[in-house]
Amino acid sequence: MEDRPKPPQDSAPDESASRLSRLPKDYKHGIPNPKNIPQWRQAVSTNLISTSICSDPVLNLSSKLLSREEQEVLLLGLRFAPTPRKVPDPLEYFESYHKQCSKMYNSLINKKPDEPLPSLIEEHLTAVKSRLSELAELKSKPPEEHIKRWQNMSKAHQAALINLRTDKSLTIKQADKGTCVVIQDTVDYLREGLRELEDKSTYEELTSDPSLETAEAANILVAKYREEGLLQQYQAERYTTTIGDVRPQRLYFLRKVHKTPHKLRPIVSCCSGPTQKLSQLTNTILRDYLHTVPSLISSSTQVIHAVESLKIPEPSRPTLLLATLDVRALYPSIPHGMGVTMAL
Repeated sequence: MEDRPKPPQDSAPDESASRLSRLPKDYKHGIPNPKNIPQWRQAVSTNLISTSICSDPVLNLSSKLLSREEQEVLLLGLRFAPTPRKVPDPLEYFESYHKQCSKMYNSLINKKPDEPLPSLIEEHLTAVKSRLSELAELKSKPPEEHIKRWQNMSKAHQAALINLRTDKSLTIKQADKGTCVVIQDTVDYLREGLRELEDKSTYEELTSDPSLETAEAANILVAKYREEGLLQQYQAERYTTTIGDVRPQRLYFLRKVHKTPHKLRPIVSCCSGPTQKLSQLTNTILRDYLHTVPSLISSSTQVIHAVESLKIPEPSRPTLLLATLDVRALYPSIPHGMGVTMAL
């Protein structure tokens, strides 16, 4: 199978830009110092924590009244990384980071093991290693000194974060669209999720876990492709599933805050699942042919550019309507056989 680079895609806008623009100007990387807390609290008091709309960073649908510190922590978003209490060895961390970058690039581009990484990635890794080397020097100093220097949360906010993480009555997840953080009662979350699973036309209850059996069947397919010369040896090794690492696929739900009412969207996480490696192989094969599909839409930016470039005759403009179509439960509604036929 020929290795070809992935076609370039439009870059997505920085999702955190709008969130940061609404916070105090002197805040960039974490909870502000106590002297700046009044500015922060003024921002919180201007409806940044919402209970009814989805345009704000946080949407509280639960029955719990959040403390001010909990609200301030949630405003940071679910991707905010607090400073660890125990600082890991920076250079050991870099080795792990380097392996992860290489692994991600290999899965995207299908790179051969002996091929070097692109210069842009190598430059990034060099800069990261240089910065981590500076942090390594700090480890020789007393822990209290360098941890306090890099701390990005106060003790009150750390306690609030622990309270949110350990409160089993709350389920906190990102919204289905955008970066909004949604807080909901776990009881309601589970009740609506179980109601979704009652749809017998989409879901079927199993009497046993087929994960290991499915993983073995996927490995047989990969071995067959290698014997037929469709895969090289390094590709077959890359897409072969390690049976001991397989776990059942996980179902969770994201709240559709952009619609009324706020229903749940089911998501099946296939990470470490029995078909993850086979899905990566399928994606590698199909993506080289996506550019031949005339109806392909790679991003919302592409749609905006297409609409802006439309030339509509003046007489037709008053009668022109721009409409969209939303399909309910699109992916579960696609018959597997038809999907394979269309892909081929």
